[in-house]
Amino acid sequence: MRLKHAQILIGTYLLVAFVLIPLMTPLRQLGTATPGLIRAAVIPPLIFLIILSLGRNLTKLNSMLMPVLLLTFLQAAIVGLWSGPDFDLRSYLSHLFQLFSAYVMLVCGMTWSDSLGIRFWKRFSFMALLSVSVSSLTSISLWLDQEIGRLYTPAYVLVFVSAVSLSMHPKGKLQNSAAVLMAVVSNKRGPLISVLVMICAAITSRFAFWGTGGSKIRKNSIILAFSLALVLLLIAPLLPILLSEEINHPFMQAFTKTTERLFSLFATEQDQISFNAASAGRIEEIDLALNSLRGADYFFGRGAGWTEITAYGKGIHNIHFTPISLLTVFGFPFAIFVYAYAAWLIVSMLKWILANGSHTEKVALFYLIGSLVHTMTAYSLFVDLLNFFFLGVLARAHTRRKRHKYQIEHAVNTV
Repeated sequence: MRLKHAQILIGTYLLVAFVLIPLMTPLRQLGTATPGLIRAAVIPPLIFLIILSLGRNLTKLNSMLMPVLLLTFLQAAIVGLWSGPDFDLRSYLSHLFQLFSAYVMLVCGMTWSDSLGIRFWKRFSFMALLSVSVSSLTSISLWLDQEIGRLYTPAYVLVFVSAVSLSMHPKGKLQNSAAVLMAVVSNKRGPLISVLVMICAAITSRFAFWGTGGSKIRKNSIILAFSLALVLLLIAPLLPILLSEEINHPFMQAFTKTTERLFSLFATEQDQISFNAASAGRIEEIDLALNSLRGADYFFGRGAGWTEITAYGKGIHNIHFTPISLLTVFGFPFAIFVYAYAAWLIVSMLKWILANGSHTEKVALFYLIGSLVHTMTAYSLFVDLLNFFFLGVLARAHTRRKRHKYQIEHAVNTV
């Protein structure tokens, strides 16, 4: 079978971002490799090749997000040049490339949404799951042997794995279970919460839209509630044991580490300093960002190149809490519009895609649900190219639904 441009280019991105770089995470922890350099070397040429492949499609404004990205690009470029002593060329180019690549990937998703089938996503999600599993188990082993001081795993990949698995319901149950298992021992709160939200959204939507009548929905809801209650009753007596520091099994120790970090965010008696530590410095970042804004900055942002120095002397130009980062660099209107647009696509297309959508559209739906949740804990909206690719897929699905609805109404009127 002849490979299409979409399969080659998107497949290359998936191999690098979700297979190769995650495999290198333990080496990064040991200080023997720098995965970020590989990403920096691959992504710009890949975007260039995608541009060549898309051609004139880049000039067709088929989504309301496209002109917004173009105008924000110009705004960030101009405002950033006026930042004076705060100007940083590296972060300036980085912020502009984020908007540029987002535009390209949005068009890419709208153009290539029909070129990637379930076999494509299934193969790459399996490779991604294998990669994150090997990497995580290696990191856990190194952490327990005290060869590395911090347990760090590439758990964000699990959002992709879970999205593909949920789109294959019910055939993807085993792979999704493996994704949840790796998430609970990952020591990463964001991916764990994201995967659980995706699963809850999938269960809720299927009961709401795939049932045949109210009685079946009520019956399924009662069965689900009973099953969850039974699981909680069985697990509750085991929690003190599972959270005990006396357990030596690697999985249990990693699980304990993850749950301790998760529960630390909900501690009721802790001051600003301890809460900042529990949030891995997120609070300090937010304070730095908001304190840097003055007057019109709230509307226009500080522009491309914004940089602040933390108390530890580290320069930051992106905030983990993505909405605040978008507000700081690009302005409040852009931050609101991006999230509102994504939410509108997800909510308005949910029922139709579950009933009539392609596998790629279903992957896009679940992926964006999990990914948007993850942006509350990490600056991943622009870093992960699949976000705007899948926004393009849903935008194309929205157009397809409108066309399908028009054809049905036209056929009825002509009878």
